[in-house]
Amino acid sequence: MVERVEGVDVSDVPTKPVPRHTAHSKHIRHRAVHILVFDEKGNVFVQLRSRKKDRYPNYYEASVSGHVLAGDRYEESALRELKEEIGITVTAKDLELKGRFDIETTKENEIVAFFVVRVKAADVKIDREEVEEGTFVPLEQLRAEIKAAEKRFTPGTFKAIELFSSSAAGAGP
Repeated sequence: MVERVEGVDVSDVPTKPVPRHTAHSKHIRHRAVHILVFDEKGNVFVQLRSRKKDRYPNYYEASVSGHVLAGDRYEESALRELKEEIGITVTAKDLELKGRFDIETTKENEIVAFFVVRVKAADVKIDREEVEEGTFVPLEQLRAEIKAAEKRFTPGTFKAIELFSSSAAGAGP
């Protein structure tokens, strides 16, 4: 089955569903989600994306991301991605919407809804088809790693950490 995403205009108004590969190859703006996952100690989950991913394989990401499928809401997609990538089941009430941002690179053209969720670290169960490895790290360590530029992070991670850091709650989860 072909995965379809919702094409949207710059105001996030749906235009038409398109196959995901078409959205990427033709640079069609579409919806995505990015979720920062914090544990009970306030550490953030950082994953190494699977080498099998067609976008940003072997890049680091904090914490989970994915496409919004045609007809789905942002929250539905965030819940699906949390379950698929790290085995976490939460409800929409557990998701805290922090804002939206645009990602426009040579690889992506997305409007991204950015969420934060808190979970028990022991509940994380990595799906090896989606994630090579992952661990919880202090937020300051993640910020330092991003600044040092020694690891490749996804564009969404840069934006999410920037937005989270500039929010009133940016000092901690």
